Amino acid sequence: MRSRMSVFLDHVWHDVAFREKMNERIGIVMDLIREGRDITSVGRLLRMPSGELEAIYEIARARIRSARKFSLHEKIWLDKYLSSFSTPEIVCNYRAKRISGMHLIDIGSGSGIQTAIMSRSNQETVGVELDTDHYMMSLLNGEVYGGINLKFIHGDGIRVLETRKIDADTVVFSDPARPPNAAERLLKDLTPPPEAIIAAAKGRTENFVFDLPPQMKLDSITIPGEREYISIGGSLNRLTLYTGEVSQASVSAVILPRDIRISGTPEENPPMSGSCGDGYLYSFDPAVIRAKLVRKVISDTGLDPVESDRRRYLAWSPSIIRDFPGEIYEILFTSDSQDIGADLRASDAGRVILRYGVQDGSYYKTRDS
Repeated sequence: MRSRMSVFLDHVWHDVAFREKMNERIGIVMDLIREGRDITSVGRLLRMPSGELEAIYEIARARIRSARKFSLHEKIWLDKYLSSFSTPEIVCNYRAKRISGMHLIDIGSGSGIQTAIMSRSNQETVGVELDTDHYMMSLLNGEVYGGINLKFIHGDGIRVLETRKIDADTVVFSDPARPPNAAERLLKDLTPPPEAIIAAAKGRTENFVFDLPPQMKLDSITIPGEREYISIGGSLNRLTLYTGEVSQASVSAVILPRDIRISGTPEENPPMSGSCGDGYLYSFDPAVIRAKLVRKVISDTGLDPVESDRRRYLAWSPSIIRDFPGEIYEILFTSDSQDIGADLRASDAGRVILRYGVQDGSYYKTRDS
């Protein structure tokens, strides 16, 4: 039996006039949600049928949640799941530059937004999605994002791979589902498993791209290829595995929106000096740290390693280094735990943000002191 969302989306897809009307109504509901209205209040105001109301309310909430991820968030079609897990547009655009001129098959294409964006830089592009609601959304989002030579198939990705014509110029892309709250992220726990996708296309292409959980440890990725960590605005966001022709290095770190890319061989961090003079502190981006490329950056820049903990790695230099992959702080003064309060007041400091570990529950007490 089809869900109410599926019936609604089918009507939206096949009736352009109805689609325009629903887009207007979703916009109204978005405004009401921002005012603090719940679904009961919205339904009472707009007098919508319950099935239509549930679908519109969920899509409206998903559009609001996706405002920072997608430039066309007021036009896209998502549910709660897709608004949380769809790849941000900035990453889609980066990948479209990296994967280009190929035949592309996206297994588990979800919202279809990433598939549509990547279709602009590739030849024939096919998205395969098993979930009925998400398949319908991908059809709609393919139009919103102007897909080129783009086709979506409703079905099982592994079976499509087994029966579809594939050659050496084909790239198979997959962003597999992750089990919630897993203690450790492993390839075998993803759905569909990357190994099953590779087996389904065995002997016909070596080009695979897998969007993996960024928390995965490097040594737990047993499939040979390039492991690329992507950060957005200083926060780790994606881990991508490339094999075959599309693999360019052992590991890489990509920092968006600055478009900085560093590649090399993973190495352990160099030893710390524990001290620094006047000048600047350099805090490495988490993508560089996770890719184990800190030593390469230090070797290339001449930075002096200062200190590290589980979350950050600090280095020092007396001068500014351009295009550093991370944040740069000017050193105004140094102090110790007894004098730092007085020194901060003397420097006319305003708000204080602690950038080191404190005991559980004592952050605000330490900051205020």
